[in-house]
Amino acid sequence: MKNEEQLGNNNPEATRCKTGIKWCRIVCTMVVSLVVVLSGTFVMRDGLININKNREYISVKGLAEKEVRSDFAIWMIPINATGDDLDLVRDKIELDVQKTVDYLKKYGIKDEEIEQDVMRIFDKTAQRYYDENNKAKRFAVDNQIVIKTANVDAVYKASKNINDILKDGVTLAYDGYSPTFYAPMYLFTKLNEIKPVMLSEAMQEAKKAAEHILAPSSQKVGKIRNASQGIFSIYSREAIASGPNFDQKAYGSSQQYSSNEVYFIEKVVRVLVSVDYYIK
Repeated sequence: MKNEEQLGNNNPEATRCKTGIKWCRIVCTMVVSLVVVLSGTFVMRDGLININKNREYISVKGLAEKEVRSDFAIWMIPINATGDDLDLVRDKIELDVQKTVDYLKKYGIKDEEIEQDVMRIFDKTAQRYYDENNKAKRFAVDNQIVIKTANVDAVYKASKNINDILKDGVTLAYDGYSPTFYAPMYLFTKLNEIKPVMLSEAMQEAKKAAEHILAPSSQKVGKIRNASQGIFSIYSREAIASGPNFDQKAYGSSQQYSSNEVYFIEKVVRVLVSVDYYIK
């Protein structure tokens, strides 16, 4: 055996053959490895392209607005009387309360919709820092009538003609610093009834916006990737448009909103949705 190996080692042609076979094996191994790597690269490349395509989407918003009318009203009417004789002052305010109730009934407001608050009596001589030089009447008696009704029109008309009871001697203790504090408050309580329709309209507007943006290209709006709803808000265009400093040319009344909607019967409900659409 040793002699054969020595013979082979001494034979140049046999040595070259073995070397050729060795290099052939190395080259084949490299080629196979390269093919595997390239195949993996193409697969990974296709995978990355597909992932990127799935992540192509457009984000848009859709707005829905609806004009509504208040369906419930709350009105607080403060009544005040002053004097140095408590019995007379109390009798006076009780008479004024009755006059006010009669006035409200004249406009169709019912007894069960009228509540009378607790009578409050203020005695200036009983105060810790009583001033003898204070010329005000000794007693001040306050009372308040609260109206809660679905008869919005009755409250509106009665509040507009409230001067009629002032002419009848009734004293209303409105706060001069907050003139709207005792104004009727008008509420819209049927929001849940219009939510589904408004959300549907907002989604339609969002899709229209996406289609409009993609119109110049060959891309189309696909399925919804993600959607979120904003809060429902209630505004009043009239609140700003009727203000003393309102500049219609500068702002445009049709586009203005106010958070003081509670003092206005006509309101605007709006909701904004944010939607992500996949792009085809």
